[in-house]
Order: sequence, then structure tokens, then C-alpha cells
Amino acid sequence: LLRRAEIAKRHRGDAARTAEDEAAAESELEAEAKRFTELAEKVEDSTDPARCRILGGSDPSEKELVERIAAVEAQLAEKEERLLEKDLILEDHADGATAAPDD
Repeated sequence: LLRRAEIAKRHRGDAARTAEDEAAAESELEAEAKRFTELAEKVEDSTDPARCRILGGSDPSEKELVERIAAVEAQLAEKEERLLEKDLILEDHADGATAAPDD
């Protein structure tokens, strides 16, 4: 009976500590939520000059872009042509394998 009473006292103490821990965790959560809101507003502030970073370099002219596009399109056409040739060769071999002569 005395042991049960001591165990019950310990559990009541644990419950009180748990309630205190819960209250501390809630206040910490509220503080972090407030901090999150402040940081989000700071990040989203478009008037902050430190928010953007100027990138170096230059953009190619329209003529250079057109030339690059033409070169890439020519490479693509060549690769497509080679792929079609390989497909035809594979089809010929597959047809030859299925149509073996009957002796």
C-alpha cells in the first residue's frame, strides 16, 4: 500500500513536469512562429537593395543566337538521319532473321 502511494506521488510529479514542459514548448513554438514571420517578411521585402545580386557577363546578340540555333538544328538533323539509318539496318537484320531460307 505504501509502495502504491509512492508510485502515485511520482506519477503526479511527472504529470506536473509534463504540463510545465508542454507550456514551455508552446511558448517556444510561438516565439519560433513569430521569428519565422519576421524572416519571411524580410526575405519578401522588395525594397531591400541587398536582396538582388547583379550578375556579370553579357547576353549574346540576336544574330549570334540565330547562328547557334541553326548550328544546333543542323546537328540534330544529322543525328536524326543517323538514327533512322540504324533503325533501317536493324529492321533489315530482323527481317532477314525471321525469313531464314527453308532447306
